[in-house]
Amino acid sequence: MKDHVGAILTKLRVTSRTQAALPAQTGLLDERPQPEAGR
Repeated sequence: MKDHVGAILTKLRVTSRTQAALPAQTGLLDERPQPEAGR
């Protein structure tokens, strides 16, 4: 489990789970991208 969390934190370019959660709490994340037509 630690390896999976570490990989996610690396992709988000943060060093802690708290840093990863802050944008979601403050509403800075965009809505989910819509799938492209024909995919």
